[in-house]
Amino acid sequence: EAIRCDPDDLDNYNDLLDELARGETVRWHDGRQLDRKGVLAEIVGCVPDESWAYSNLRDALGPDETVQLRNGRVIDRSGLGAEIIRCGSRNSFAYSSLADDLAAGET
Repeated sequence: EAIRCDPDDLDNYNDLLDELARGETVRWHDGRQLDRKGVLAEIVGCVPDESWAYSNLRDALGPDETVQLRNGRVIDRSGLGAEIIRCGSRNSFAYSSLADDLAAGET
């Protein structure tokens, strides 16, 4: 309940992620049950222009998984890769990761 979006202080989110084991969920302040991916999606919603937030969420998703962002958009790994690039990431890893996802049949 104490976690609120503060782009300048994400320690509460990070503390929760440290405590939340894989497969466990937490009841969010709006009643939703969130797992680690859900909490990472909340971080993306809190800092929507930070490539590292999308990258952390992308790393948590399996090849065929999707996650719903705070704005309601359902996104997969390739979509997250595109968001990483949109946020200004110009390193070659961002582009090669997106290319790998697309080679696996994603769009």
